[in-house]
Amino acid sequence: MENEKTVTLPRPVRRKLWLILLLPGIFFGGMVVGSALTVAVAVRRIRDVTGNPEKTAGRIIARMDRYLDLTNEQEAEVKTIVRNTLDDLLAQRAAVRRQTLLRLAAARREMDAVLTPEQQQKLDDRFGRLRKLWGVAPEGNGP
Repeated sequence: MENEKTVTLPRPVRRKLWLILLLPGIFFGGMVVGSALTVAVAVRRIRDVTGNPEKTAGRIIARMDRYLDLTNEQEAEVKTIVRNTLDDLLAQRAAVRRQTLLRLAAARREMDAVLTPEQQQKLDDRFGRLRKLWGVAPEGNGP
C-alpha cells in the first residue's frame, strides 16, 4: 500500500458553470429590454409628432435656429413655412389613412364572404389586438 498514490480530483466547477449560464442570460435580457424601450420611445415620438404639430414645429424651428443662426425675420418666415408644411403633411397623412382604412374594410368584407364564422371570429380577435396596440378605432367589420 505504500506504493499507492492518492489522486485528488478537482472540485466541480459550479461557479464557472453558473457564470457561463448567467452572462448570456443577462445579455439577452438586456437586449430584450433595450428593444422594448426603443419601440416604446419610437411609438411615443411618432404619436407626439402627429398629435401635437405645434410642439413639433417649435422643435424644428429651434434646431434650425441653433444650426443656422437665423435672424428674427428669417425665424418668423421659417416658422410660417414649417407650420404650413406640417399642416399639409398631416392633412395628407390623414387622407391616406382614411383611404387605407376604407380599403382594408372592403377587403375584410370580401374575406367574410369566404371565411367561416369561426375564422371570422379569429380574424376579429387578431385585428382587435392590433387596433388596440395602434390606437385605431374599430370600424364595423373592417380590419
